Amino acid sequence: MSQRPVLAVTDDLMFRSRIEAVLKAAGIPSAFTTGERLAARAADLAPRLILLDYSRCSEAGLQAVRALKNTAGTSGVRVVAYGSHVDLAGRDRAMAAGADEVVANSQIASDLLGILRRHAAGAAQPVTLRLGHSPDPDDAFMFYPLAADRMDTADLRFEQILRDIETLNRMALDGDIEITAASVHAYGHLAARYAILPCGGSFGDGYGPLLVAPRPRRSEELQGSVVAVPGTLTSAYLALRLFAGEVTTRTVPFDEIPEHVLAGKSDFGLLIHEGQLTYRAMGLHPIADLGSWWKEETGLPLPLGVNLVRKDLGAARCRQVARLLREAIDYSLAHRDEALTYAMQFGRGLERGLTDRFVGMYVNDLTREAGSSGRKAIALFLERGHAAGILPQRVVPEFVDYE
Repeated sequence: MSQRPVLAVTDDLMFRSRIEAVLKAAGIPSAFTTGERLAARAADLAPRLILLDYSRCSEAGLQAVRALKNTAGTSGVRVVAYGSHVDLAGRDRAMAAGADEVVANSQIASDLLGILRRHAAGAAQPVTLRLGHSPDPDDAFMFYPLAADRMDTADLRFEQILRDIETLNRMALDGDIEITAASVHAYGHLAARYAILPCGGSFGDGYGPLLVAPRPRRSEELQGSVVAVPGTLTSAYLALRLFAGEVTTRTVPFDEIPEHVLAGKSDFGLLIHEGQLTYRAMGLHPIADLGSWWKEETGLPLPLGVNLVRKDLGAARCRQVARLLREAIDYSLAHRDEALTYAMQFGRGLERGLTDRFVGMYVNDLTREAGSSGRKAIALFLERGHAAGILPQRVVPEFVDYE
């Protein structure tokens, strides 16, 4: 498990070498930056301590310290400023910016580990953020290292909230969760409060939500029929409306749709999650694959789900969340067997081979980073939803950057 580094803001090569050598001998990682880069590096690294050379630090560095100390999510990062004992003006500027302690150069040279221990003991308590996701193999696979404590999350702790996607969509409408999986369709109603994380998205590249029926039928028969859907805020519902226009729907919990349709309570069913792989064994017949239809229409993957973060956490905290979730996905991909074993408990009876196949469908390169094609697909999906009168206003997606 990686440790949080000490981040030193200095361009003095002598002190840089001294700090690096002392910390390396103690097994503590170090990183170095300039005042101009401090805000971005602090957001990226979530350091355990910042060392600030106040005699050589630019005004940009002092402003970055002020911002850190005045933001709820990062106010607990400890800052120790050091410099020449005769530079009283520099010392005063560092204190005014919010440094937790100001020491002389000699103390950095002689007692760096003591300073580190002192401020580690006085560090702020971890910040807990709620992270919502569906109780499904693909989401469970992505978030395995967070659930199993397999990675260092710095000053953050994640409380996992497992709910079906329609419930998460509606929790987000109330702003009742800090980080959540959500339907791209639902984001069309959430853009004022949430931003899209660049990782963790679900895309169906030539496959996606599946229309099924108890017997072979044609998609033209949707008009005048009833379709069981997993929720009216889901991306599956928006894709259905774009595919078929006005249709009569009935909302049914996603895992109950197959039995609901087989019982004759609706004429068609719209399947998401593992139902896309198991429908034949249940006696259902495929009518249309909406992911395949979208690919033929646009040449793009069908954007289904995204991870959202509430913007009032602040830009630095949002970037930190983005970095940690990307690291979680990378960990699971690099430790596939153990992550898959964890994910199987959410597969509702899927054997390991099918679980692996399902995870492979929805945890891929676009999941790690939406990239240009993923971002274009999201924007186009929302644009077409608005043009069709399904989304009340035009939405331009807002993405969090890592730095």
